[in-house]
Amino acid sequence: MKRLIISIFLSLCMGAVLPACAQDAVHYYFRTMDIRNGLSQNTVYQILQDRKGFMWFGTKDGLNRYDGLSFRVYKKENSSLGKNFITALYEDRRGNIWIGTDGGVFIYDPVLDSFTAFDEASDSGSVIRDFVTMIGSDEDDNIWISVENQGLFCYKPDEGRLLNHLHDSGLPNVTRFWLNGNTCWLALYADNLYYTKADFETPL
Repeated sequence: MKRLIISIFLSLCMGAVLPACAQDAVHYYFRTMDIRNGLSQNTVYQILQDRKGFMWFGTKDGLNRYDGLSFRVYKKENSSLGKNFITALYEDRRGNIWIGTDGGVFIYDPVLDSFTAFDEASDSGSVIRDFVTMIGSDEDDNIWISVENQGLFCYKPDEGRLLNHLHDSGLPNVTRFWLNGNTCWLALYADNLYYTKADFETPL
């Protein structure tokens, strides 16, 4: 008798819970945005929403800005953007957008609507010229850039100083990084996951 009462109680509870769960279920509907809608190329590598609400899409053939209705396409043929293969996007604290490409970094100024090549030389004399895999920042708003075959760079905007980490370490192909205080996590191409706790004022 006790088992029967428990079974009925559980059935009533399930009957009350399931309709509530069904009401809370969220249905997502997707629609396709591609070259037929104005996207410059269907292979999208990076997506960014800036502080003004614009959506930016980095593709294999151009940088696309979407305002909710239409695309504006930036290429080296119609702007001061020097490369068309967009590999990384990041908006800094000033509202400038850093654009990584298969051949260096460019900075977009939203006020001037123009691009400038990032040609700073590092402490070791190197300039970013290779395939950029990621751009991010730390808690001090320093810009970090990982580049194939060149290692990990840190740009200090307030000092105008560029540091080149890992260029002589034998670990140059960083694909992703994550920074937390003085801890740096690194994912390397066809290699392991690494981390270090260091003073980032000096090259790793």
